[in-house]
Amino acid sequence: AIYLNGPSGAGKTTITKILQEKSEDQVWLSVGIDLLIREILPTKCFLSAGPPTSPSPSSPPPPPSAKCESDSLVTSPGGPVESDDFFWDSWKDPEGVWVPRLRMGPRAARAWEGLLAATAALLSSGNDVIIDDVAFLGPQMVDRWRAV
Repeated sequence: AIYLNGPSGAGKTTITKILQEKSEDQVWLSVGIDLLIREILPTKCFLSAGPPTSPSPSSPPPPPSAKCESDSLVTSPGGPVESDDFFWDSWKDPEGVWVPRLRMGPRAARAWEGLLAATAALLSSGNDVIIDDVAFLGPQMVDRWRAV
């Protein structure tokens, strides 16, 4: 397996596609957070608009604006809003700047664990797999992928 981790827009998916196309002797399957959010989960389990933004780094993100009925990702200045799915909250870094962070509730966590198990099955069946990830919860997410 190949594990690619980095922020959105870093080029992981592009690298994955190039590896898939250029590899003559191997067929690389691609799995990861994009597959989970964009293809496996229904749209009601995530917010496509991205993280909340603040008018200035020293002020908390604005409260959630009117949201689509299908959005279950919500924002909350300084703390999470309970959600079963993926949701945004924010925290102040050591310099006092509000930073958005993606979180997952129990239903999203089950789906993510299922993706890990499905990837393990693909690997144990002899497939070559590229894992395209954003370890938004930190090193423990990378460790879980390593265990696969």
